Amino acid sequence: MRIKYVDIDKICHNAFYCCSKIKSITLPNTVTQIEDGAFSDCYELTEIKLSDNLTSIGNRAFYCCFKVTDLTIGSNVTYIGKYAFEECSGLKSVEFKVAEGWNLHPDHNSSALENIRVTAEELSDKATAAKLLKFSYEMDRLGYCSFIWKRS
Repeated sequence: MRIKYVDIDKICHNAFYCCSKIKSITLPNTVTQIEDGAFSDCYELTEIKLSDNLTSIGNRAFYCCFKVTDLTIGSNVTYIGKYAFEECSGLKSVEFKVAEGWNLHPDHNSSALENIRVTAEELSDKATAAKLLKFSYEMDRLGYCSFIWKRS
């Protein structure tokens, strides 16, 4: 599916929710923000090319995009919302263009949990990065909490 675009700076909340015809997306470099649920439940989505100028990926932005296998997080991204890649079971390889400075921030008020620093070494390995990106969802399923990714 090809969608002709004008200069846009964000993909709005639930903009393409449950669009089963979308197989591939390439975001123009004018896009700096993907809001909550923007591509949620796009079951046939297999390829995501994010904007080089993207700074923020919202909560559940790519929820249930089962067929996506690899992803590149650009150098300008400083925020990844909770559950952004929840149920992305096919995601096996994630490349972080900037692997330094990432922290996981607990979403819930919990005195037992503090911010977790993710090392550049961990994020340099694409398979490990994919596992870590899905980590917040796994932690919540175990009854702990979800995490928001922030880069300083």
